Amino acid sequence: MGPSDDFNDMMIDTGLMDAGFEGDPYTWTNKRVWKRLDRVLYSKEWTDTYNSTRVQHLPRTPSDHHPLFITAAKTENRKPSSFRFQNMWLNHHSCFDTVRQAWNLPIEGYVEHAKQEAEEAEKSFDRDPSKANLIALNKGNAALVHALSLESEYWRQKSNYKWLEDGERNTNTSTLLSRKKGSSPQSTESLKKPRNLLSGPN
Repeated sequence: MGPSDDFNDMMIDTGLMDAGFEGDPYTWTNKRVWKRLDRVLYSKEWTDTYNSTRVQHLPRTPSDHHPLFITAAKTENRKPSSFRFQNMWLNHHSCFDTVRQAWNLPIEGYVEHAKQEAEEAEKSFDRDPSKANLIALNKGNAALVHALSLESEYWRQKSNYKWLEDGERNTNTSTLLSRKKGSSPQSTESLKKPRNLLSGPN
């Protein structure tokens, strides 16, 4: 049995799970060999606390290891924020258009741009490990981490928007049901009868 077999057996014995990753498949290199030596493992107890774990392999720093950016979140039982939603806002004609416009921000493009900048800085440092390129690499990685943090917060808050849409549908449904309950038997009967919208000459 090799080291990889021992590692797999350890994961099975302890019940640990690999969190997976996004980005470059390798986290370590000596310029000749590339391997995924760094990984995130979590237990069942971890999933009881955080039901969403995201691991991203960032561009390599001067170290021979890629840094890992880990985001963990629990979508249920969030602490209430200081923001107070007023139900009367739902009745305003521009409410949902305003919310949709506010969430149509180019956050994905911002993250992709930061990633490309960091990768270019890494390539420049690999070609010429000068002090200036090292500073540029550190700045690029810092900008990428910041962008990823913004993206994580963006999607966390955007998930709260779903209940607004559900609320709108429920409001419309309740209004329709109320109107139907208030309808007279005659109006209800007329809904059941097909109408000839076009009629020819007698």
